[in-house]
Amino acid sequence: MLHCKSYSATFLLLLLSFIASAQNSNHKHLRAEITRLAKSTSGKVGVSIKLLEDNDTLSFNNGQHYPMQSVFKFPIAVSLLRAVDKDGISLDQKVLITKAELHKTVSALREKYPEGNVEVSIREILTDMVTLSDNNACDILMKLLGGPEKITKDIHSIGVSHLQIKGNEAEMQADWGLQYKSWSTPSAQMQLLGLIFKRAVLSKKSNDLLMQLMLSTYVASGRIRAGLPKGTPLAHRSGTSGTNEQGLSPATNDVGIITLPDGRHLAVAIFLMDSYSDARKRDLLIADIAKATYDEFSPGVDQLKKYRESVLKQGTSNLKSDWDIREYYRTLVALDSAYYNIAPDSLTRSQMANHYNSLAWYSIVTQKLDNVKYYLDQSLKFEPGYVYPQANLPLLLLLQGHYPEAEALYLKYRNRPFDKTHATYKEEFLEDFGELEKVGIVNDDIKKITRRLNSKN
Repeated sequence: MLHCKSYSATFLLLLLSFIASAQNSNHKHLRAEITRLAKSTSGKVGVSIKLLEDNDTLSFNNGQHYPMQSVFKFPIAVSLLRAVDKDGISLDQKVLITKAELHKTVSALREKYPEGNVEVSIREILTDMVTLSDNNACDILMKLLGGPEKITKDIHSIGVSHLQIKGNEAEMQADWGLQYKSWSTPSAQMQLLGLIFKRAVLSKKSNDLLMQLMLSTYVASGRIRAGLPKGTPLAHRSGTSGTNEQGLSPATNDVGIITLPDGRHLAVAIFLMDSYSDARKRDLLIADIAKATYDEFSPGVDQLKKYRESVLKQGTSNLKSDWDIREYYRTLVALDSAYYNIAPDSLTRSQMANHYNSLAWYSIVTQKLDNVKYYLDQSLKFEPGYVYPQANLPLLLLLQGHYPEAEALYLKYRNRPFDKTHATYKEEFLEDFGELEKVGIVNDDIKKITRRLNSKN
């Protein structure tokens, strides 16, 4: 169960309204900084930014068609996973890769299987394409999906129309001008990032896989990632053209989702087209735009303190459901974590432990079990020996169908002292079952454990 220490609360939307009111809705400073940075480099700069929780958006030079280069591996991955979801393709399906398909290019597949004539799972090919920007993996998957026109049509069908894919990696390397025909507007990439963030076009399993792959991508780490504080989560895909004899680089790009310290998310797409600057300067331009964007949308320690205190002052009396209370604790944990990272001495570890455990309890009550183990682990991390997460762990195991493990913990703890409100863990366990019954969570395993707790054996 939860352990309330009279902390008051409110709902997630209240926090977001505080943040929105504190920021300049027109983002004049950010727009001016992007304009200054764009003027400082050669080439055309295009930017599109959206705060995904409330659709606060900024675009700069969005009307241009920017060559994507390897950014197009992001929509290709989306199209592949849509085929997995609706057409019965299995990620464990094997594809025969011939030696002729392993061109001399950026390719982990070629390094692993230089002689070719090997069967490789679609999952491995997808992973190498997204995380390592494998060009041969890209071309193999494009062939599997029926070619660039079919992939373009599929992405258009989900409402993202301002992009086009023409040709694969091998064809673009053979024809300099072809790269300009595989183009996107910055806002199209931002839109596609938003659809993935909202799980609007893929199954949960496919969506989670794609996000994890993009979070694990460190190619072109001198771009968006270099403009963010160390450790900031970034799910991204970059794209880079070659440079011709005249020093022209048609494409230096990076698109991704940034997680802010308060738990909100920014979709960012930054394109630099037809630049004569060297690679270091091109990367630095994108990093500087990313930093300006992060600084604009990321609240500082004073703002975080203000938001958190405002949340804590409101009280829970106006929250109408357990779902709302769960969302409140999600908000409070995000604020706690952000505030703790910036000013660790400002919060007590017992507060952090209490909030994580409360989030775990209301996730159990609302039957959202996916992250409960993590919440309980975090609670115990901040306050080892805290009795409430220890009492909630066997309940989680029981609800997940792990009866033997749950039973062992229930019997291990049942006669141990608990706290001032309950003499033993057994009393807490039985009270929890009563609370769950009130919201309709009753099953045979709970009844069986109740009998075991009340028995003398």
